[in-house]
Amino acid sequence: MNGKMNRSFPLAVQRSRIEQLALGIAVLLATGMWFYMQGVFLPFEREHFAALGRPPDPGDLYPRWYGAHELLLHGRDPYSPEISHEIQTFYYGHPLDTTGVDRGRDEQRFAYPLYVAFFLAPTIWMPFPVVQIVVRCTLAVATAASVLLWLRALRWRLSLIRLLTIVVLTLSSPPLVQGLKLQQLALLVAFFLAACAALLSKGKLFWAGCFLALATSKPQLALLPMIWFLIWATGDWKKRQRLVWGFGGTMAVLIGGAQLVSPGWLPCFLHGLVAYTHYAGMSSLLDAYLTPPVAKPVAAVVLGVLLVFCVHWRRDPAEAPSFFARFSLILAVGTITLPQLLPPFNQVLLLPGVLLLIHRWNELWDRGGIVRAVCGVGAGLVLLPWFAASAIAVTHIVAPIVPLRDVWASPLIMSFGVPPLVAGLLMVLLVGTLAQARAPGPTYP
Repeated sequence: MNGKMNRSFPLAVQRSRIEQLALGIAVLLATGMWFYMQGVFLPFEREHFAALGRPPDPGDLYPRWYGAHELLLHGRDPYSPEISHEIQTFYYGHPLDTTGVDRGRDEQRFAYPLYVAFFLAPTIWMPFPVVQIVVRCTLAVATAASVLLWLRALRWRLSLIRLLTIVVLTLSSPPLVQGLKLQQLALLVAFFLAACAALLSKGKLFWAGCFLALATSKPQLALLPMIWFLIWATGDWKKRQRLVWGFGGTMAVLIGGAQLVSPGWLPCFLHGLVAYTHYAGMSSLLDAYLTPPVAKPVAAVVLGVLLVFCVHWRRDPAEAPSFFARFSLILAVGTITLPQLLPPFNQVLLLPGVLLLIHRWNELWDRGGIVRAVCGVGAGLVLLPWFAASAIAVTHIVAPIVPLRDVWASPLIMSFGVPPLVAGLLMVLLVGTLAQARAPGPTYP
């Protein structure tokens, strides 16, 4: 007995040292990424906007915040042309001539559902520079919390050092760096979806439905999860109807509350949404991989097949080993195929899939062949932005005369190849899980 303990103790020490080394490397990579953002990306971006005769980019929050500010403090319609012109003046220095020289430019409207104003209500009395700081900190905390929630939904317990390593890398990943820089509410929606998944794993379906409804504050991100969970609820309606009641009740409160604050807001929102699809475009990651004439029908086929699978999967319980993988796959497919999810910050939806792949890494690696090759390529693509950002940051410090004009934005766009690899490996895991579930058990004579 003592011999076994003596042999296991050095192994535990060695494992602890490896975890500490991994955390140290993660901190170094995160430092490199954030120094790159502050010391290289932002100065080059300001120079870029100055060359265009525009003020520095204040991020994506201002139209939502200003609309909430004017609605809740002064009773003005955030979808009105007057509010849009005031927002455009903040961004461009003048209202846009959308029928003339400014046709096709981002009109920076309040293009969200009106109940987004309720989330921003605590900030409407603050100056906007203060709001930016508060929202960035809130989104960072929400993202760190979402890591814990995804891990709880996955039922994966980690040591404190491993958990810190994952949180540090998550908060310095390209989607998060860009999302925090822009104060993007997509990070808040990802937190709501993580809370929904964690509550489902605990059998708290009513509250899971409530958080699913909150995620509709950014409809394009919540569309596929909403469809999936509502289909899943029909698989065992007697037990799962609480999910629908939680979702429907919360939506009624959100929509009804918005109606009380601004009667008739829904048609204005839908009209603004149609306009948004024109000036913001309908491009998806699939359009970047293929040409749009090819990508659109391919996306329709992929989403149609996914819908068929969702109907087929609807009877499986949330406790099933494949449930988390299916939800992660649905999020990954949405990131690739849905329009308006092209910017890197939307890849925050890949986080549960990446966590699952890390958790099942040995299983995938042991398959060998093309699966192992895809694992290697995927790991390289995931880590590449950190190394690239660190290299650019070090170059900027050591040799500031080296021209970086052609590469200053590259670390934030290097992750475009990750979503299809994540989706592919999740499908491999799902096929393996289903094969194990269908395999006959041992027979005894």
